[in-house]
Parts: sequence; structure tokens; C-alpha cells
Amino acid sequence: MRPGVGRHPCKPKAWYDTVHFTMRVDGKTHTLHTQPLVFYAAVPKDAPHPKLGEAFIRFMTSKAGQAMFRETGYNPPKGGDLS
Repeated sequence: MRPGVGRHPCKPKAWYDTVHFTMRVDGKTHTLHTQPLVFYAAVPKDAPHPKLGEAFIRFMTSKAGQAMFRETGYNPPKGGDLS
């Protein structure tokens, strides 16, 4: 990961370096160290419908929204609110 790009400002590089997954290919086990996927949600200042954007973010951070993420294979959020 390039320094400062896509990295949560409160998480040190060592935390991101722990990301890995293991897979078997042709009968051999391989551990891959990848860069984590980092997703942010924001409502731009000039959004045409800011209240809808805020409602969407509230849904994503709600119990129902987090359940949806969990059910579709996403890990729980880390790092908290950046506002």
C-alpha cells in the first residue's frame, strides 16, 4: 500500500500487515499477504440529496446494515467514525 493512501489514520502499518489469507492450489497451501480493502462512506457537501445520503450511512452503520454486511461476507468495521 502506498504510504498515506487508503489507510485509516489511526491504524499503524503493522496492523495492516497482519492481513492475509490461505488457499490451496494444486495440493499446495499458499498464504497470501494482501492489502486490505478499505471502504469509506460520506455525503459530499454538494450532494443533490444530502438527507438521503445521511440516511444511507445510518442504515449501513445500523444493526440491520451490519447484519447485511456480515451475511454477504464482510468483516465488522474497524477504526470508528472519522468525522
